[in-house]
Amino acid sequence: IQMSMADAAVILHFKQLLLRGIEILKHCSNGVARRRVLWLDRSLTRLYIDREKRISSTGVEKGINIDDISEVRPGINSAALAGVTFSPTLTAKCLTIVGSERSISLQLPSQEARDMMVMRLHLFVGHQKKQNEENARLAAQTRSP
Repeated sequence: IQMSMADAAVILHFKQLLLRGIEILKHCSNGVARRRVLWLDRSLTRLYIDREKRISSTGVEKGINIDDISEVRPGINSAALAGVTFSPTLTAKCLTIVGSERSISLQLPSQEARDMMVMRLHLFVGHQKKQNEENARLAAQTRSP
């Protein structure tokens, strides 16, 4: 499937934003939103979330591997927040990154910002998973006799 030039431009710009870090609010298991930074590591394989962006991982930051992300969806959809009630106005500003190791619920300033983030994350994750598969395939070819 050929990617449009517009999608490629959106992905490139969004990747640069993620590499620098995006300030968001992350909902903790008690429902309290705390300021955090979401960023992509330099190997383009993992999204991290912590109080501040780090150049290299200390191993204690929470995060999710790109290849583990199964879905990016609007709203608050993590198991950790299942018992917490949120207003529809707040939920409209939230998204959840769903993976097998964890789900991360984030809040953005507005529903429009949330919708743009969902679309960009969806495009970026789909593209990066394909890139990671291709890189693994090429690495396996160079190792085989």
